[in-house]
Amino acid sequence: MPTSGCGRFGDIWLEPNRACRKRHLAASERQAGTSVVSCPTDLGWDTLADRLFKIRHCQDIEGRLRQLPLFDPPIDPGLLVRARAAGIDLRSALRTTSERPHYRYVVMQQKALEFCGEVRALGAALLAAFEKRDAAGVDAAPPRASGRARHEAYRQVEEANESLEALRKSRQTVEKRLEFYASREFMNAGEVTTIAHQKTAHDYEFASQTLALYASILHLILSHADPGASGLAETTRDACGCWISPAVDRR
Repeated sequence: MPTSGCGRFGDIWLEPNRACRKRHLAASERQAGTSVVSCPTDLGWDTLADRLFKIRHCQDIEGRLRQLPLFDPPIDPGLLVRARAAGIDLRSALRTTSERPHYRYVVMQQKALEFCGEVRALGAALLAAFEKRDAAGVDAAPPRASGRARHEAYRQVEEANESLEALRKSRQTVEKRLEFYASREFMNAGEVTTIAHQKTAHDYEFASQTLALYASILHLILSHADPGASGLAETTRDACGCWISPAVDRR
């Protein structure tokens, strides 16, 4: 089926077949078919991602894993491409063209330790020079600076004395309040009488509750034993009421 351009999202518009052309369909009635358009830029990015993956995972151009030595000289990418195009083994090409280092790891470690010692010595010398310069600056301070320092010290002493005086006044205020409250009675006569009456009322109430309990038990026993003895239980309840009334009045 012939095509007639692409849509906004890469959809290829398909023209109707010849049998339908006789209907003179409008352009908006054309059918849309989904298709993936090849893009050289996208393919290039895919190739770049593949090359980076192989480099990061120590693989060659064909994806085979390579075990590189720890102290191998740097690799020239252009040399690898030329060797691959010429059909030469990459390992042999690197061995023949690369320069071997002049020193081994033991020698390089010794030199590095020597450089570290020199750096430490330089730091110690700089620190000593800074300390000497600070001491010389303090010794060479003008008398005016010393006078300002003494004046500042005097002001600090005066401020401390003022704070001490304020603390003394606060202590005097607290002592006066303590003397005032200590000279007052804890409770007046009315409060003492009220507390005594409340205690007596509590005792009466407790006694009345106890007698009411005994009266209920006695009423239950006498009701089952002798129906004519229920008057004794009523008398006990009245006695409990006599104990409760004074308790309520005292409260």
